Amino acid sequence: MKIFEIRYTDKNEQEWVCANSLIHALRVYCSITGMDLIEFEENDEIIEIPEAQWHTYTIQDENGKVVKTFRQYMDENVNNEADIIAGTPYLSKN
Repeated sequence: MKIFEIRYTDKNEQEWVCANSLIHALRVYCSITGMDLIEFEENDEIIEIPEAQWHTYTIQDENGKVVKTFRQYMDENVNNEADIIAGTPYLSKN
């Protein structure tokens, strides 16, 4: 299982998805959000976050309190279920 960052360049926003591949990440993201691929802009990007960096990303609650790191999230995802991990308002990178 890998982590992918979807970057909405014009909005300066990101979403993070765990999935087996880039295509899998897009399929999961679109099925959860109801977004269609045609809605992405040409300058939007999707990149893989290297596993060595997972500990530097922290998921926060609506009050800004750190809930867990991506590393912890992935370690707890024992069923390897693809999902949206976080969005811009709920993440910080150390």
